[in-house]
Amino acid sequence: MSSYTTPCFSSQCGMCSSCCSFKDTPSNIPEGLSRAKDLLKIMNNKVLESSWNDHSKKMKKIIQKYNYNYNCSEDKVNHFPIPEKIDYGKHTFKLLDTPHGAICDDPLCQLQYILSNDGDHALYYTGLPVYTREIDDNVQICAVCLGL
Repeated sequence: MSSYTTPCFSSQCGMCSSCCSFKDTPSNIPEGLSRAKDLLKIMNNKVLESSWNDHSKKMKKIIQKYNYNYNCSEDKVNHFPIPEKIDYGKHTFKLLDTPHGAICDDPLCQLQYILSNDGDHALYYTGLPVYTREIDDNVQICAVCLGL
């Protein structure tokens, strides 16, 4: 395992394996999570903890505001008044049914996912209100990052 970063876009960073002419073993980790790991290498722990505490408080308020119950034993639990669709930028995002396997594409959210344990991956993240871009499902954003 190397300590090189995710391949850059410019081919001039001097830190990734392609800029250093090093043959790195290809990773099966999605690029977003790989970049979040790179962010972890340079991010201050106090800033990280503060941002996660802020995010957690906002998510808790959203869950309480919309009575969003992701621990329900039903197959589909999104029967609550949380918006099913949200216009964000030039795109429309639709709420994913829970449980889901989506991770918010925001780098800080992905960083927190990396730092979480497998139990949180299976029980917490699968039930959060996450939206996916309607036109192609290639972008997932949590309710906090959408500004609910």
